[in-house]
Amino acid sequence: MSTHDVRVQRSSICGCARTRRTVTEFVLDACRRSHEPLPPSSGDRLMASDGAAIRFHASLQGDEIADVRYEASSCATLIAYAELLGDFVVGKPIVRVAALAPRTLIELLPGVPRERQERAIIVAQAWSSAIATAWQSEHQDRSER
Repeated sequence: MSTHDVRVQRSSICGCARTRRTVTEFVLDACRRSHEPLPPSSGDRLMASDGAAIRFHASLQGDEIADVRYEASSCATLIAYAELLGDFVVGKPIVRVAALAPRTLIELLPGVPRERQERAIIVAQAWSSAIATAWQSEHQDRSER
């Protein structure tokens, strides 16, 4: 099965009713959103051993994720995991989604070949970095008010 045939399934992890989307559809969504402005807080840029890289940008509204964007190299699997993460976390409380495990992303996007699933690891690590930065920024802003 190619990554283009992969479909997102409803997950018992989040209980979300999701439209089944392919990796290709996630990548096309990313292309459409690529010119939108980035949220103010950004995490560290993380890179896989083969050079694939990602950095998330996040904004909070109170204790919820308001917006998530990212900068990523041109790896369809990396972009699909990043888009999936963005869909999954926006509008949710920080405490519920701050530390997403790579396994969660892998389970939410079944059928990705095993050799490409390591992309979920750097996506989860980059997300953790971005949410920590956004949390610190939000709380610093609150204390200055």
